[in-house]
Amino acid sequence: MGPIDKATAWSLGLWLVTVGLIAEQHSPWLCKLGPSEWAAWVQALGSIAAISASLAVGRNQAEAVRWDRERTQASEEYERGAALLAHLTFITGEANAVVETIRRMNSAGLPRSDPGLRTLLRCNQTLVELLTTPLGPVEVIALSKVRFPIAQLIEIAEGLADSARTGTNSTRVTKALDVYQRNAEAAFESLKAHTEKAYQRTLGARAV
Repeated sequence: MGPIDKATAWSLGLWLVTVGLIAEQHSPWLCKLGPSEWAAWVQALGSIAAISASLAVGRNQAEAVRWDRERTQASEEYERGAALLAHLTFITGEANAVVETIRRMNSAGLPRSDPGLRTLLRCNQTLVELLTTPLGPVEVIALSKVRFPIAQLIEIAEGLADSARTGTNSTRVTKALDVYQRNAEAAFESLKAHTEKAYQRTLGARAV
């Protein structure tokens, strides 16, 4: 025989407490009861136990539904977060290469040359597409943190690639590069922590 579930234990406990209270308060009187009266009392107590059990079962079922919903939500968040981390790793890897090129060009006085405009445009387009999918607040913030500085880098790259343009500001370039670096790192850590929390929630839900 397996362990008693919560519903059975709860109803049995209530039934025993009820019987104990009645016995304590009316023990002399109970001794005078006949068979038919005893049968009525047993039936009444059985009804109390059945009602208690049904209430406990209903509560347990509601709890099970809640945990199932929590497990499903956590699993979806974990799978989505893992996929976004993979996308973000690829995007920042591509953008980092361009950032280093721009950084070297900045040190050399910003000569007119394409540092990787197509790569940045491709990264930006991927971020735009990801942001149009159903995401949670943490995920939207993380991706937006990367997209904003990449948009600034695109402007800089367009200026460097256009030989007709002049006067690209070195200080502005340095600031844009630093903002991208900080935002990319913060976005990755935020998304990673969020995904790890979702995974831990799936383990907690399964344990229940």
